[in-house]
Amino acid sequence: MDPNPLRVSSLEVVDEQGAVRARLGTRPDGSLALELAGADGTLRVTLGVGPDGTAVLGLRDDDGGVRAALGVWAEGLAGLQLFDGEQRKRVAVSQGEGAPSGLLVWDEESRRRAVVGHGPEPERAASAEFWDGEGWYRAGYGTWPDGSTGAEVLDDHGRVRARLGERPDRTAAAELWDARGSLRARLGDRPDGAATLDFWDRDGTYRAGLGSPAPGQVVPGEDSA
Repeated sequence: MDPNPLRVSSLEVVDEQGAVRARLGTRPDGSLALELAGADGTLRVTLGVGPDGTAVLGLRDDDGGVRAALGVWAEGLAGLQLFDGEQRKRVAVSQGEGAPSGLLVWDEESRRRAVVGHGPEPERAASAEFWDGEGWYRAGYGTWPDGSTGAEVLDDHGRVRARLGERPDRTAAAELWDARGSLRARLGDRPDGAATLDFWDRDGTYRAGLGSPAPGQVVPGEDSA
C-alpha cells in the first residue's frame, strides 16, 4: 500500500472539449458519490453511499431522471426499484425484515396493485395478491403460515365473495358470500372422507344441506347390518 496516497475531496474527469464526464467526491452532508455523464453533459449514472450507510446505484434517462435504482437502504431493505418517466416508482424487487420478499407493482397513481412474495409472517407464507385502481384488495392466491392454502375473490369494498382452498385441518372447501358479507354456500370434503353441501340464508340461518358419509359412518335411517 502506498504510504503517501493522493488525498483530495473531489476528482473530475473531462473529455477533449473540457466537459466534465465523471466526478468523484464527498458532499457537505457526508455522503460520497461517483457521477458519470453522457457526451451531452446529462448525468446518467450515480453510485453513492449516504451518511446513513445507504448504498445505491442509480441509472438515469436522457433527461437525467432516475429510472432504476439498485441498493441497500439503511433500514435493511435491499432491492431493485424501477421508475417511470415521471419519477414514480412502478416496480420493485426487494427483500427486508418486516416486508414481503418478492415483486411489488404500483400504478401511475402510486397505488399498490400487485405483490408476489414470501412473508412476512404471520400475514403470509407465499402468495400472489392484487388490488384495484381504488386501492381495494380484490384477489389472492397463496399459502399461509398456519398450513392453509387457497384462492379468494373480494368485491370493490374489500368484502370476501368466494374462497377455494384447503384449511389447516385438511378440509378442502369452496365457499360463497353475498354482498353483505354473509356466508351463503359451502361445498367441502373433510379429512374423514365425508363430503357436504350446505346453504345459509342472508341472516346467517342454516337452511339446508346434503352430503355423503365418511367411510364406515352409519347414516340415520339406513340398515347398518
